[in-house]
Amino acid sequence: MAYSRDSSTLITGSWDRTLRFWDSRANSPQQSSHDTPERVYHLDLVNHTLVVAMASRLFHIYDIRKMDTPAQQRESSLKFMTRSLACMPDGQGYATASVEGRIAVEYFDPSPAAQEKKYAFKCHRQTIDDVDHVWPVNALAFHPIYNTFASAGSDATVSIWDHKVKKRLRQYPKFPNPISSLAFNCGGTKLAVAVSYTWDEGEAGLKTAERPMVLVKKLGDEIKWSSKAGLVTARAQFEDVYGLDAELLDMVKKPVKAVLLLFPITEAQETKRKEEDLKIDETGQPWLDPTIIWIKQTTPDERARHLETTPLFANIHAEAASGGQSEVPADLETDLHFTCFVRAPAVRGSDSPGGYRVVELDGRRQGPVDRGECTDLLKDVANVIKEKYLSNTSSMYFNMIALGPGPQA
Repeated sequence: MAYSRDSSTLITGSWDRTLRFWDSRANSPQQSSHDTPERVYHLDLVNHTLVVAMASRLFHIYDIRKMDTPAQQRESSLKFMTRSLACMPDGQGYATASVEGRIAVEYFDPSPAAQEKKYAFKCHRQTIDDVDHVWPVNALAFHPIYNTFASAGSDATVSIWDHKVKKRLRQYPKFPNPISSLAFNCGGTKLAVAVSYTWDEGEAGLKTAERPMVLVKKLGDEIKWSSKAGLVTARAQFEDVYGLDAELLDMVKKPVKAVLLLFPITEAQETKRKEEDLKIDETGQPWLDPTIIWIKQTTPDERARHLETTPLFANIHAEAASGGQSEVPADLETDLHFTCFVRAPAVRGSDSPGGYRVVELDGRRQGPVDRGECTDLLKDVANVIKEKYLSNTSSMYFNMIALGPGPQA
């Protein structure tokens, strides 16, 4: 079933090979019926686009305002029976999953360029005692704001995926039974999970299955931790930067407003930092905007003291640190530090180069550091990191996130 808010219409599909449109307000609720070439397994709707998954791996895509013929007819990218289907809330495409533990990401645009972006991947699988176990993917649901999606299977697990960067963001602890369905609420703050036996092991499995239940999980930092800190995530959001190569930088949404770098503190890096601070003291930074807000790390400054003593940020940190699948080792020895890069206008003057500068805001320094001309913040910062941070170490303990536009920016 799917519901169209625009037309107040409920759309149903059945094994009787029909699609039916219903209006509960009318004296005769059934408004129309449309034949399909095969049994209907699943359907979903975004805007006016209806996707219907049928037997024999057939897919029909309709404009519900013109149901006399499908706008597109496709064959599933997956080799086995379709088990679940969900449309992207941005209207660009849909995801579908099969009984064979695979998910396919498809796009509505039929052009060759758009179709080259579609892909499929394995999921909800596990190797136990050198034997590969594969479970059906019973349900898919897209987050209404962030366009990430959740998948659930007969392996009793739920995973959160970012289909654009082809990465799993999180897998929740195993539930007591297989998961037959799941759905986000309209605000994306909660996830309802239907846990019940799905007959994967026949009648024998039913005898040992636990009772069905519907669990409603409040979503936290695995979706967007930054909203708790006051960021309006519909307008701006953080995303991972997966590498410094051009093609990986191009995956990040633009425009980028800031870049955060986590890096290891090494003896060589510390020596270089002190040399830079001495040079800045001697020559100054003539093009650096003096109005940039910068806070010294561990200082009696009132703003810094307020940040250090605010429970909100301590709680966000604790929740994020404990929210993953792996327990943080008690004996973990690290010496890591954060720094931030932003774009700021150059100081104006008769001899000013004009334009913008890349400015590094590191609380361990004596103040902001001018890193040179800024034409593309993310790419310019990548070059700074290669030169200033990666050239002196072979450590792999680096991580980057970028602050870019949100879905409603």
